[in-house]
This record gives sequence, structure tokens and C-alpha cells, in this order.
Amino acid sequence: TVSGGEPLEQFEFVIALFKACREAGIHTCLDTSGYAGSDVLSKVLALTDYVLYDIKHMDSGVHSQFTGMPNDLVLANAKVVAASGIPMLIRIPVIPGVNDTLENIRETAHFVEMLRENIAIELLPYHRMGLGKYQALDTPYPLEGIQPLEPAHLELIRQTIEGMGIKCILSR
Repeated sequence: TVSGGEPLEQFEFVIALFKACREAGIHTCLDTSGYAGSDVLSKVLALTDYVLYDIKHMDSGVHSQFTGMPNDLVLANAKVVAASGIPMLIRIPVIPGVNDTLENIRETAHFVEMLRENIAIELLPYHRMGLGKYQALDTPYPLEGIQPLEPAHLELIRQTIEGMGIKCILSR
């Protein structure tokens, strides 16, 4: 599994690694936000067995506010991955007050539903485990003051997704 940051920013390395893995009979997995040119993505997908694909927010303005970039490319590339037929899992890092509204969750699930059948969603609940790293680097923590999700709200999100007929995995 290659993950990030964003592994597609170093696509030449990923291609070389995945080629070596293929030659050695090792399964390959790309963990990506999908923020790369579709030509780069296609080259990497040709050597990929499984894709973990993050979708952070369906509203491009909100996505841009929290990631520094709009989501147009991310959503377009999700369609590229889905069309490739490679097994994929959509992952949503669920952050209170950012993307945990039922409106955004339903919109995301509807998008996933339109991609292809049999794509599940994994919920990655926000946690504060990275706070110490920011403190050690004397860097402001961008999500200061945000507390982890209430278990009942996380369960409501899971039920909402499953109620739309999409398998939902809750990462703990």
C-alpha cells in the first residue's frame, strides 16, 4: 500500500514500485485523495489491484476551505477509478462541524451510488492523535477545538449510508 501525503505526487516512484510488486507477485493498493492528472492516475491504475479513495466533502467551496483545493478533480478521478473496474473503497474522514452533516453524507453516498455497484464507504472518525506532532513542531493545529464525534452521531451517519443501500464500514 502506498499512501501519503498524496502518493500520486510521486507517481514515477509509485509506478516503479508497483511494477516491482507485480513482478514479485505482491498485491498493490493505492491510498489516494485522487488529486492528480487523470493521465497520471491512469498510469498508476494500470498497476494497481485495490484503491482506497478519500472523499472529504461534496461541496467544492467547503472542500477548498479545508484542503486548499476544490474537489472537481477528486470527483472526476473517482469516476475514472470506478470505470477502471478496480476494486475500490471510498473513505470519508468524518470531522465534526466540517463534513458530518447528514446533507453532505447523503450527497456523498449518492455520488458513490452513481459510480458503480458494490463500492462500500468506510467512515474514518476524526481523532486528535496528531495533535502532539503539531505541538512538537510548534505548528498551529488546524482543527484546534474540534472534539471527536459522539458515537450516536457516527452511528446515525452509518445508518444513513446503509439506508441508501450502500455497505458502510465504521473504522474505530
